[in-house]
Amino acid sequence: MSAPLPPSLLPPRGLVSEEEVQAWATFVAGSFAFKKPVPPTRDHFLRHFRNDPYSHDKAYIRVIMEDGAQNEIVGSARLVLRPLSTGGWAAGVAEVCVAPRQRGRGLAQRLVQNVLATAASLISRKPSLSMLHCSPSLVSMYAGMGYVPVSTRWVHVWLKSTLMEQAEGVSVQCLDFDASSSAEVLQEMAVLPSAVVEVIARDVPYFHAWTRNEVLAAPHTDVWGVRAKSGKLLAYCSLRRRVDGSMMLVDMRVSVGEDIVAIIRDVVNAVAKSSATSTLDGASSTDEIELCIPAVLFEKDAMTGLCVEEGETDPGWMYKPLTDKLTSEEWQTFIARYRAQERANVAHLVWPIDHF
Repeated sequence: MSAPLPPSLLPPRGLVSEEEVQAWATFVAGSFAFKKPVPPTRDHFLRHFRNDPYSHDKAYIRVIMEDGAQNEIVGSARLVLRPLSTGGWAAGVAEVCVAPRQRGRGLAQRLVQNVLATAASLISRKPSLSMLHCSPSLVSMYAGMGYVPVSTRWVHVWLKSTLMEQAEGVSVQCLDFDASSSAEVLQEMAVLPSAVVEVIARDVPYFHAWTRNEVLAAPHTDVWGVRAKSGKLLAYCSLRRRVDGSMMLVDMRVSVGEDIVAIIRDVVNAVAKSSATSTLDGASSTDEIELCIPAVLFEKDAMTGLCVEEGETDPGWMYKPLTDKLTSEEWQTFIARYRAQERANVAHLVWPIDHF
């Protein structure tokens, strides 16, 4: 149970007006101003909220306000609905933040509980699972609320484009979403059968509303497609250039039967030969690209010929069952599946672009 709410604070509720949404964006941006190297702006949070194909209801933003003339926001959390690839829905808990002067009073726990209660009240999209991403220092707090951490290990791979030959019979190009054919491209991406098991179901609304408006709006991000001679889309990868000059694989889907590592090589080869590989300060990049990628995408023998450095483990993804229908044994199996490191068993691939 949460600690009693101080009498100076109003119970959690959803936002009801555009004015409140604007105030919320200012509050959240201020709360995350510590983020490095570039703090997210209020426009980032507004875009993230409004472009969400499943969760752009103002009532999904839950806030605690001070009781007074201004009704100032002192805590907030957002419900983010996501369809699961196994069927059903997940309740993401996003952007949990509390004003410094109100911390230590259990407001974060109360907000999370309120988000989950809001999710439980839904009729058509009632979730069976909750998920969130937090900083390592907060893992223990959310574990106390019943969330289980599921780590994702990342590695840094150095690829020399001069040593890579593009596979025969394929073409790699930066996908154009401004052209008249953008709807067809998004449809191709949505129906591409994935060789990698995904937590989040990538359906048509996801691609049309999320990929076009959110992925492409992110700075320094390009989406590259790999096509067969017939024109059939075999894979796509989204690459984001980071401030340190490296690149991060922020989203990908590879068709069943295709070689994931070969696809990545082909895309990086094309990127290296493109003017899009300029670093953020405008200097030309070399023929060697540092790529940050989930380690589970590689099998051990696929590492041959690649310069690999172990990266950090991200302990921030956490899950919690929201239904009594899951037995203890089923839940442990579920978690074990998401912790599997073999590519064939990978189910935990919630990409950075899916961040709530």
